[in-house]
Amino acid sequence: DTFPWTVAYCGDIDICGFRRPQSRYRGVLWNEAETLALFVRHPEPTFGAPRKSAWDFDDVAPSWNWAGCEGQEMDVVVYSCCEEVELRLNGQSLDAKAFSAENAHTQEWKVPYEPGTLEAVGLVNGVGNASQSLETVGKRVGLRLTPERSLLRCGGQDLAFVTIEFLDADGRPDPVAENLVEATVEGPATLAALASSRPDSVESFQQASRHAFRGRALAILRTAKEAGPVMLTISSPGLASAQVTLMVE
Repeated sequence: DTFPWTVAYCGDIDICGFRRPQSRYRGVLWNEAETLALFVRHPEPTFGAPRKSAWDFDDVAPSWNWAGCEGQEMDVVVYSCCEEVELRLNGQSLDAKAFSAENAHTQEWKVPYEPGTLEAVGLVNGVGNASQSLETVGKRVGLRLTPERSLLRCGGQDLAFVTIEFLDADGRPDPVAENLVEATVEGPATLAALASSRPDSVESFQQASRHAFRGRALAILRTAKEAGPVMLTISSPGLASAQVTLMVE
């Protein structure tokens, strides 16, 4: 019995089009522009006891927000094509490890959780040439809307994809937010879908409100036959709302 699962959650790209950890891993292996990726394994399985299959991938997230886990050892997972990677927590070195095909370009560290900045620095011949960091963010205060593009075609067949994120007071996105969001649209367009990547949600994609998953949701707008400006407003209880204006020509 797989209810309430509505989609599989084993691909490189989730149903919203967001890249999942295995996509980042393959990027490290095959894309020269991606030299390392930093993740943390969830202390508790996201969807209960894992059922292993050939399609599974590690339950990791690009997050250093683990409230309630202070002092608990976390499994930090790094994928890299660098010769070595040094891990740092709040500026303190936690040792460097070698990466090669022999360890599938993957290494792990056990790190007691404390809020702050977790950083992985890729080294080649002992010199840093890449880095990635995860920060503990503060209380959510607002939203950020990022449209895939801002100029659309009229005629009723064009779509706009707008990513919704949750920000703290310093403008940093919260990777664990799962707040309720609500969308309203003004102008020559309609809300085609309000989506999240959560595979076991029974919330409708065609309603104007739903919960985010792992810090993001996605609004999809469909243009009308007329031209003109379109304003999308996203609100969430207790947070400052956000707006973005798109142009339909």
